[in-house]
Amino acid sequence: QFNTLEETIYHYVTAVPNDSSYAYVNAGGHYEHGSEVTLLALANDGYVFEYWTENEEILFDENNNIITDTYTFIVEASRELTAHFTEDMPVMPDVLVLDEQTHTGGTQICYDAIDTIIAGGGSFIVESGSNVHLVAGHNIILLPWSHIHQGAFLNASITTDGSFCNEVDMKHSPLVLINGDSKEVEYTTHAVETDDMAYENGSNPSNDKVIGMIDQSAPSFFSIYPNPAKDAFTLELHHFQTDETFTAEIYCIRGHLLKKIDKIESPETIIWLGGFEPGVHFIRVGSEYHYGIRKLVIH
Repeated sequence: QFNTLEETIYHYVTAVPNDSSYAYVNAGGHYEHGSEVTLLALANDGYVFEYWTENEEILFDENNNIITDTYTFIVEASRELTAHFTEDMPVMPDVLVLDEQTHTGGTQICYDAIDTIIAGGGSFIVESGSNVHLVAGHNIILLPWSHIHQGAFLNASITTDGSFCNEVDMKHSPLVLINGDSKEVEYTTHAVETDDMAYENGSNPSNDKVIGMIDQSAPSFFSIYPNPAKDAFTLELHHFQTDETFTAEIYCIRGHLLKKIDKIESPETIIWLGGFEPGVHFIRVGSEYHYGIRKLVIH
């Protein structure tokens, strides 16, 4: 009777990051054929894992998904693997809400969103000496809890070429430029709207969308109820006169006109909401002498 001694086969596995400053990867070593190996790729602060490569090809699992930073496999041959990492860049949101924020003197900051920025849901304060930029793809909505102090600066702009905060100084002309010293208002055809803003004595601009001072009180000449609403709501004009023609327009949060009433003929008007999507909307009411916007929530 003879004993047959089988030679044990070992394979060499190496694993490195694409840049040693980005991450740590346990370096591998010699492993017995058929053994299980787990490689772990740990990103340093400011970096995130992307994928593994072997022979410059990205590795996928049996379900065609990119293999994660913890890679377990059975050793059947020597392998040279690279774990790829990149800088952890924040993902730009579709809608960005800025509330309960105070920017103290000397702050230089830019906020951007793919679609809409809403400032002032709780409070949004820019103190003297601060410089704040807002850049959005479609709308910037400034709620009445936003306050720009004397000596502060706010620049709000709608991008027209797909550039955002990364190129804010070079690419964007302000649609609204608010300086706490000047208290000036500029108007434009682009969509930077305010919630619950009042313009009276003929200051209603003729264009479709409005930019204006954000430190204003809510319009006192009309109210809406119930709000939130479901099927309908009532628009009440507090100083209705038959010789003053009022109109009402309802916009979605992206600034699209959804409904228009050309002539309001009574102090109280029921407005039906059939076909409206749930969410935040805005109602704009105006005449030759009054103008205001309120937020309308539809359930």
